[in-house]
Amino acid sequence: NFALKAFRGRNGALETDNAKAAIDTAITVARRMEGMAESLGNAYRTAADHVVSEAQGDLGLSIKIAIILGTLCTLLGATLAFLTSSSISRPIRALTAAMLELAEGKFDVVLPGLGRKDEIGGIAGAVERFKGKAAEKAQAEAEAKMHQDRILAEQRKAEMHKLADGFEAAVGEIVQAVSSASTELEASAATLTTTAG
Repeated sequence: NFALKAFRGRNGALETDNAKAAIDTAITVARRMEGMAESLGNAYRTAADHVVSEAQGDLGLSIKIAIILGTLCTLLGATLAFLTSSSISRPIRALTAAMLELAEGKFDVVLPGLGRKDEIGGIAGAVERFKGKAAEKAQAEAEAKMHQDRILAEQRKAEMHKLADGFEAAVGEIVQAVSSASTELEASAATLTTTAG
């Protein structure tokens, strides 16, 4: 409450009717102002409570939106990761299978990924170069083996001829020895027949 203290005995000008009327008017105005201030304070509190309530509602909505956006971003990220990994892993698996066939000596295998403009295409191109070099090496090794086999066959043939010639010579000597022995035996038989007869 607003109240003015009366200065009794100190200031006689306040004891006049005009002064008392002015004080009463001032007290009335002060009470009205106090009521208005209280109304304004209540209105301010109500407005502040309303703003806080709206802010809390907006905050709740913002949190829900953030959760939804976070979930969508996570799903999008997982989908992109899956698509990216499958677009990399599938060609890598196919290229690995083709490389295993190359390792087994199947040089007619077509390498997947040739012509691509990314890393997979680069790897396929490098493997294609290895394939070409390996095919050349395999052909050179096959030709060298065929040449070596021809040389070994010719050596075996020469040894067989030499062995056959040696056998023929040995048989010839044996035949000659038997023939000689037969002639001598015939001569001895004729001598024995002449002597006996």
